[in-house]
Amino acid sequence: AMVFQDKGGIVCDVDVAVSAHVDAEKAALVFQTYLKEMMEIVKMYVRQDVNNAFVEYSSKYSVDEIYSSEKMKMLSFVKEKVSAKYGASGVVIDDIAYKSNIRFPNEVEAAIKAKIGATQIALQKEQEVMQAEADAKKAIAKAEGEAQSILKVAQAQAKANQILAASITPTLVNYKLVEKWNG
Repeated sequence: AMVFQDKGGIVCDVDVAVSAHVDAEKAALVFQTYLKEMMEIVKMYVRQDVNNAFVEYSSKYSVDEIYSSEKMKMLSFVKEKVSAKYGASGVVIDDIAYKSNIRFPNEVEAAIKAKIGATQIALQKEQEVMQAEADAKKAIAKAEGEAQSILKVAQAQAKANQILAASITPTLVNYKLVEKWNG
């Protein structure tokens, strides 16, 4: 486990896996430099440098940031820093990966989860407000459409009544009276 602290001093730890190999062209240099086999080099030297890189990176961020936005950036930083240190000596760092979730003190983890829960509830409420606003706009648009429809029908009826009134003449009225008269 790599142990490190956030910028507030909260202790965190995580299990990591390191895979490395010796550059074949620099095998003699690796042996002369370390006088150890690859597994021992990783356990004694690389492990310590990995932990130091975690400490260096994490000390700039809060637990919230380490838990979320900085988690993968921290891993990339560690890999780049350690790879740069060992590359020239012939030890090639293939990968550094998380083997576990980052562990925080129980009360910190509970606070992080509560914050995430509160954020999700706030987002849900925001969505509900937007849905209610959309429903209200839809109802207004429907009412306006119905009002326009009623107005158009009334205007058409008024125009029809005007045309009908204009077509009624005294001659037409007399003709209709005669037509209905049965003696």
